[in-house]
Amino acid sequence: MKNLPVYLFLALCYFSSPLYSAEDPGRLYEDALKSYQHTNLPEAIIHLKNALQIDPDHLPSRLLMAEVLISQGNGSVAEAELEFAKSQGASDDLLLPMFAEAYLLQDKHQLVLDIAKPASRERNLEARLAYFRGRAHLGLLQLSSAYREFNEALKLQPNLTVAKLGMAQVLLQRDQVEQAGIIIDEVISGGAGSANAWLLNANIQRLKGDYSGSLTSLNRAITLESGHLAARLARSGLLMQKGDLEGAEKDVDFILDQIPREPRAKYLKSIISASKGDVKDAEARVGDVVDTLKAVPPQVMQNNPSYLYLAGIISYQLGSYDVAKSYLNKYLKAVPNDLESVKTLAIIELREGKPENARGILAKINVVYPDNPNILSLLGMAYMDMKSYDLAQQYFKQVVELVPESDLGRSNLARSKMASSEFDAAIELLLKAKEGGTENNIELDLLLAEAYVRTKSFGKAITIYKKLVETSPKNSRFAQKYGATLGLSGDLEGAEAWFKRALELDPANTDAMIHLSRMDLVRGKGEASLKYLDAKATEYPESYELMVELGKTNALLGDMDSALRWYDKAFSLKNDIHFTLDGLVDTLVKVGNTEKALVVLDEFIGRNPTDAQAFTMTGRIYQLINQRQKAIEAFTTATNFAANKSQSFMTLAKAQSDTDDRAGAIASLKKALVYDESYLPGYIALIKLVIEERDEVHALRLISSVRKLAPNTPAGDLLTAELYEGLGDFDKAIASYEKALILGDSRQAILGLTGIYTRSGSEAKAAERLTEWLKRYPDDPPVELALAETYLRLGKHKSAMFHYEKLLKQHPESPLILSSASEGFYRSGKESIALQMAQKAQAASPKNVDFLDTLGWIQSRTGKTDAALATFREALVYDYGNPSVKYHLASTLVQLNRQAEARKLLGEVKTSSRSYGQMADVDVLLKSISQ
Repeated sequence: MKNLPVYLFLALCYFSSPLYSAEDPGRLYEDALKSYQHTNLPEAIIHLKNALQIDPDHLPSRLLMAEVLISQGNGSVAEAELEFAKSQGASDDLLLPMFAEAYLLQDKHQLVLDIAKPASRERNLEARLAYFRGRAHLGLLQLSSAYREFNEALKLQPNLTVAKLGMAQVLLQRDQVEQAGIIIDEVISGGAGSANAWLLNANIQRLKGDYSGSLTSLNRAITLESGHLAARLARSGLLMQKGDLEGAEKDVDFILDQIPREPRAKYLKSIISASKGDVKDAEARVGDVVDTLKAVPPQVMQNNPSYLYLAGIISYQLGSYDVAKSYLNKYLKAVPNDLESVKTLAIIELREGKPENARGILAKINVVYPDNPNILSLLGMAYMDMKSYDLAQQYFKQVVELVPESDLGRSNLARSKMASSEFDAAIELLLKAKEGGTENNIELDLLLAEAYVRTKSFGKAITIYKKLVETSPKNSRFAQKYGATLGLSGDLEGAEAWFKRALELDPANTDAMIHLSRMDLVRGKGEASLKYLDAKATEYPESYELMVELGKTNALLGDMDSALRWYDKAFSLKNDIHFTLDGLVDTLVKVGNTEKALVVLDEFIGRNPTDAQAFTMTGRIYQLINQRQKAIEAFTTATNFAANKSQSFMTLAKAQSDTDDRAGAIASLKKALVYDESYLPGYIALIKLVIEERDEVHALRLISSVRKLAPNTPAGDLLTAELYEGLGDFDKAIASYEKALILGDSRQAILGLTGIYTRSGSEAKAAERLTEWLKRYPDDPPVELALAETYLRLGKHKSAMFHYEKLLKQHPESPLILSSASEGFYRSGKESIALQMAQKAQAASPKNVDFLDTLGWIQSRTGKTDAALATFREALVYDYGNPSVKYHLASTLVQLNRQAEARKLLGEVKTSSRSYGQMADVDVLLKSISQ
């Protein structure tokens, strides 16, 4: 076969078989599954090809195709299938073990360790991943780590035979052949003699010199699993040693038929060809890849230091910042701590939007030149840009103390107050400065007017701007700001007049143009707004600000193609600032072109390698396309450069928690609290994770901190209730919810309280409390929905339907209400309406597992078993560990006389660490099919 890319190989696979257009992909999937379960892999692939011809997006078929490909040893193509499933939102619990196997088949051992890190997952899943980590360590020859992981897997799941085989393999690589043999004998004698066990046994026998016994074991392995490529590879080697080239070639050809590019088989084929005297064929099969490294010696420029400084300053003045930095850094090597050079470097970093870099430069020089107002001012500006306003204020205060008459010091301090939303303090500072009769009243007036606008004191701001336009009647900027403030106060006609005046004074005032265009939008004249902006953009083709505004306006009016075109044009003009970047990336994501969005961000980061916001945006997109590990990597990098470290670590913790990396999330949240001890969202998130860890002492200690940060609120009691609910101490949980309700009515508290009543079997009490709440707050949909569901569980269908019908009348399109109400309609005998409602809910939120489960269960109970199977299979794609879906799928399979698969699913529910309220029903069903 030619060296085709994976995607082309997939295309050939999917479109080479005859179409069965009348078939349903769900039925073909079930046929494929049966073939796979009977180890008829070629037949399974035929069914799957046909299913995917009908529906290329059928995720269950994609995933089963990956399983079949893995069974055939074709890891690279399986990986492509899994990447597609991942991009469509398939569950990590389902994908992780399959990715691990696919990577292992390709010797991508480090990738396995990267994606399968230990986490707080379901016990059996974590056991499997520990096993895969062991295999990865084994592939990297990290034997101690491999043995530890295999041992961990057996602790979690003592009957995991493959982990025992892994331990035996480690012992073999340590030359502990006898100990390995003991484990293998135990496995084989225990009746768990899989093909892999016989393969290991063959290896042990070979090491002991028992080649005949080894060949017998390999034959046993291949008898058990005819497509076992590793066994065939080993057997071909033994047969070659015996001189049986014909037998060896049969095994090699079998492997190459399955995987034409398998390098080891190709190598063996070349040896066979050489042994047969076909040297040309042997040479054609052996390819060497030679990487050539070009070593370029560093070029050292020997310049006079004064010339370096001059070149740096001139480059800075011309705006060639990279060139300037290069010269100035070289100069500072010759003349360390030169104040002007350091200041210039810091200013460049600030202008390039890299305050972290500026702070690092300035902090060092501040030690050499303490109490220098210029350095302190620049440090304050750096911290302002980093949004560390408290630190910025400290430096600006030092400047004011050192130079009391400095307007710059006062205005900078006022700016820092405004940035931290301390507007009253900023106003007080500015009024005092004006009383001092300073020489720069205009700048202070502008700051004061801005502070008044931020506090919605429009009258005071208008007074200042009116005075400014009277004293400076030809200043376009003042006219534009006056117009903007008039607009905010509701005087649209006055605003429009002053925007036009601003443009008369300065026809290139883009802010005034943008404000004028928005006036048309406010009046509902979208086309007029676009026409005006388009004309101005033609008149000023270098104005990226106008292009961004055109992008925003087109997006607002629903024309995403035009919006994208304008954002792209703006970014091509100015590609190093977020003003042009953010709209482009956001629009690309909205139109579904996440790949292009990531490319744009990657190129932006290449130019701005310390831009935390760009890394965070990258992480968000990776989350959106279900590439969670890459998202975590991006968020982790963002924490290194983020101005607000606490918020950045919070974002990272959320991403880690989503991948079940609870330990990592807890560590990140602790770091968030180190940077800001009063960061309440960080405490709450950390407490919830500690509750999951069932660490009562730690949780209570953290909750006490929340009580101090949020006194006289129910936050502490609500978290305490969550803690005891998680620990199963319902009495203490109820008491805490009641305390929260004493402090004030809280929907979270009433729903939490009645949820505990439901879990403890006190449905009637739950209904009573919910009814009382609705008497006080009759328009509370979440509580009314909870009451309807409670009545349904109590068997009071008429009462349940009363509330469902009321909710549906008020919120006819709510997927949550539709899905819940569908069960009520089903139990009331209105099956067709129930089915329609469940389908409508699922269509509104296609990947919602609860909605899929509800729909599938109604389909199953109304005799639509094929449709139910397809629905449940899809639900498991998104949440493989969901016990409700597995129970309902098992019930459906029993209807179809497929007890073996049903038993497997019910066993998984029984051994799962996830709680399930219908476990008694699971036991009944399991007992009925086990007799």
